[in-house]
Amino acid sequence: MLLLCIAALWALPANANGIQPVYVSSLTGTVGEYNAANGAAVKASFITGLSEPFGLALSGNNLFVANFSSGTVGQYNASTGAIINFSFITGLDEPIAFAVSGNSLYVATWGNGTIGKYNATTGAAIDASFITGLVEPHALLLSGSHLFVANFGNATIGEYNAATGAAINPSLITGVVEPTGLALSGTHLLVSSFNTGTISEYNVTTGSLINPDFITGLDEPRGLSSSFSNLFVANEGNGTVGEYNATTGATINASLIKGVTDPTGVLVGPYPPCTLNDTLSYNASTNVLTMKFTIGNQETAPATWNAWLTFQDTMESLFSVSQPKANPPKAVNKTKTGLSAEGEVGVLSTLTTTTQGIVCSSWVQTNTGTP
Repeated sequence: MLLLCIAALWALPANANGIQPVYVSSLTGTVGEYNAANGAAVKASFITGLSEPFGLALSGNNLFVANFSSGTVGQYNASTGAIINFSFITGLDEPIAFAVSGNSLYVATWGNGTIGKYNATTGAAIDASFITGLVEPHALLLSGSHLFVANFGNATIGEYNAATGAAINPSLITGVVEPTGLALSGTHLLVSSFNTGTISEYNVTTGSLINPDFITGLDEPRGLSSSFSNLFVANEGNGTVGEYNATTGATINASLIKGVTDPTGVLVGPYPPCTLNDTLSYNASTNVLTMKFTIGNQETAPATWNAWLTFQDTMESLFSVSQPKANPPKAVNKTKTGLSAEGEVGVLSTLTTTTQGIVCSSWVQTNTGTP
């Protein structure tokens, strides 16, 4: 059992430096990339030459951008911003929002009130009229097999079957003045209102109102994007992206990102892998194991750093350290004396956050002799 657990941790993805990105579209025709931890610009002109971009979506390392004025969807490299296909989908009537499920890309078009379903790899139409009869759809959200649509024009949130397009409840929520953004927090649906500058909270199953003033004081909010317990809001009116607690609505930083001209969409990318590097060496003449643990400085959430020594089917705790986010690189040195020459010895370390569990691990081993 012990060896199986170690193998599972060892099989986690390789570690690399990086930040958690926030992509922000602007009516100036750009998409900027920012640091989710502190709002600093990574590259304010990450993608340029766009035509009134609104919606953003990620599928693997593909970043999709909805060009409202030109009626196209562009495909870009999410790491570099390089063009993959400038005209991935064409001929749309004012595309404004996306949702992605597997290899299906859903595109909401403001001009003709439809949602089209497309192949996320090729851009080919699966069903260009997957859902019709909407009134200025502005935002999409997928939750399991349910597709939610914010209708700007008639103040409703509709619910549809994501597989068939059939209406489940086209008026699940009513009376939302100019709804522009949708996000999910557990079983709660968060809806932004452009006109009132608020985000309201609803039960995602019943549509019942939980809190009409979940977040207030916003300035023409457009796009919403959630990442675990954090909610990011693009405020077109004052050129900011604010960060809030997605569970309580409490303000974390109302101006996390500033100085964006007319921001329309916001999308938070995945957490980057963290940096853990361990080494160990065994001195057979002294029976001493020397260990060095190194952690990088790119972690974007507070975490706990743990390490264990495994030998002869036992696991011994070596240390447990609290690791604040954006902490400078550091190392821990340990020795184990009197270790008999009896086969393999291994060292396992992990980094764990409260929201994600184990985000990365390191496993190294050496041979102390023949059993």
